[in-house]
Amino acid sequence: MTKRLELEALPEDVFGDGFVHYDRLVGAALAAHSRNVSAIAKHRCWMLEDEDVAAVDREAAEKVAFCDLLNAYNVLAMDGALRKLQQDRNWQGNTSWWARIKFFVWDSHVVFGHKMTLYALENRVIRKRFAESACRAHMLLNCASISCPPLYPGYLTPANMEEVLDAQAVAFVNREVHVVKSNLWRVSPIFKWYSDDFEQGDLLGVHSFVTAYMRGELKELINRD
Repeated sequence: MTKRLELEALPEDVFGDGFVHYDRLVGAALAAHSRNVSAIAKHRCWMLEDEDVAAVDREAAEKVAFCDLLNAYNVLAMDGALRKLQQDRNWQGNTSWWARIKFFVWDSHVVFGHKMTLYALENRVIRKRFAESACRAHMLLNCASISCPPLYPGYLTPANMEEVLDAQAVAFVNREVHVVKSNLWRVSPIFKWYSDDFEQGDLLGVHSFVTAYMRGELKELINRD
């Protein structure tokens, strides 16, 4: 059985309303975060090492790798934002195209012994290796922007992954989808940027994905006509 990445939980007050409160990432919380970054650098993932696992263990090993990679991405995105704030206390996030390029495509991190950018981790590892799960993975990834899905204040595990991914999808769809009329919706650009990912898995297409996770008033609006 492959070994899971072990990360320390951060205090609940560091997170709130789906955002990171970086001003609260101090003292013991900051030390725990630093240890998490170090753990991600030192951990090894069979998938990144091009190792194989026995067929009988493969499904379980893939779940562990999927959770570890998503958790690593979120911690390192948070670390990238923290570094920006340490350099400039007035940093307001990746508010321009150029800032996003620097943050995701240029700035590098050590991921399970491999130096890579967040762009490479998301697109060359997570989306490539887990094509059928990528659509829901977008509901969990922290892209350090206010338009991103709300940040889950914990870590994904093989035991909670289905529940957490579904809950994140429900939260994001019902926050970011706006019904103009029953057959015309305004949705998050994430669904355009990664439209191919929503053609994988059980729910084929953005329309099927969105309707599957609509709840309450939003669902009533599209069924009204």
